[in-house]
Amino acid sequence: MRKIILIASLIVLVACDHTTETPPNYQVDNNENWSFQIGDYAEAKTINFDDSHWRILDVPHDWSIEGNYSASHPMGDRCGYLPAGIAWYRKTIEVPDEWQGKQVEIEFDGVFMNSTVYANGKALGTHPYGWTSFAYNISDLVAKEQKITFAVHVDNHLQPSARWYTGSGIYAPTRFNIKENINIPRNGVFIKTKGGQVEADIQIANLSGKTQNIDLKYEIISENQDVVTELSQGLTLDESSSTKPQLNVKNPDFWDLETPHLYYFVTTISQNGKTLHQEKTRFGFRDIR
Repeated sequence: MRKIILIASLIVLVACDHTTETPPNYQVDNNENWSFQIGDYAEAKTINFDDSHWRILDVPHDWSIEGNYSASHPMGDRCGYLPAGIAWYRKTIEVPDEWQGKQVEIEFDGVFMNSTVYANGKALGTHPYGWTSFAYNISDLVAKEQKITFAVHVDNHLQPSARWYTGSGIYAPTRFNIKENINIPRNGVFIKTKGGQVEADIQIANLSGKTQNIDLKYEIISENQDVVTELSQGLTLDESSSTKPQLNVKNPDFWDLETPHLYYFVTTISQNGKTLHQEKTRFGFRDIR
């Protein structure tokens, strides 16, 4: 058994080794040790609010499924006769030293629904829709605070709100995204294909405050972890820009239901030989007419 595990580990290491440098953009899990309480508390958004009696839990979390079934609950038959309502989540983090000078955002894969996120008492924003992910930039707070207290107000009292069970709360993972001042924004890469031709639309943010010259490298990686084609270019950035590289793959493996072949489009931003950002975007080849 030990020999089998060792061989598998070696295969993974070799297969993933397409860059000589670990990109500085990375993610930090933010799922553990949230404080939670059902009910509406006007002061829960503030730093000094006492949540010591609140329940400690990890997300993803759904407070509706923990409740009792009742025909009187507003979710009704379409959403399972379970309770909904209003609740709060709170969590305090210490800001790591390595986040200084970086672009940092807090990201939620899903909160159902009508969520407002606060950081040290300040509202970062409201996301009314429960089925989509969202993120807020907290770089200014990271630069000046040693600790940040997050509070998430979830209002799911307007039920029923779907034809199926929705749940309530932070029902999907959450994380911190850490990037350099020159980076690819969230959802900043769009890929489309036609035959073996790949057309990319890539947004690049320059938050350094001055014009920057960067190098861009595009690679298409197969399922076998082979680089099937690549392209490089230089770019001068003011505040932000976009680039639309086109690459061609000879005889690509097309995606279908029986053989769902997928590739990675890898975008690497570097400057003076140093990697600033690397983004891997999964896609497939398929033409529909």
